[in-house]
Amino acid sequence: MSTSDQHHHVRISAARAEGKTRGRPARLSTQQAADIVTAYESGTAVKALARQYDVDPKVIRRALDSAGARHSPGLGTFLNDDATTS
Repeated sequence: MSTSDQHHHVRISAARAEGKTRGRPARLSTQQAADIVTAYESGTAVKALARQYDVDPKVIRRALDSAGARHSPGLGTFLNDDATTS
């Protein structure tokens, strides 16, 4: 590791020790994400949640996915359901 790399790692370690994080700040707090999961499981639509929290629907879907709350039925199930209704 070069001297420059070592200094870089020292600066990052010092920043972490001060409580600083790298990257973009989260759009939703942990509490907001939990509230979104609860609302989604109660039937609230992703777009409605996005409007309520003033974020893009992608942010809502990402929060739901990371909580394991969003799942879609398998394609086979969808095709079987469709075949029985015709």
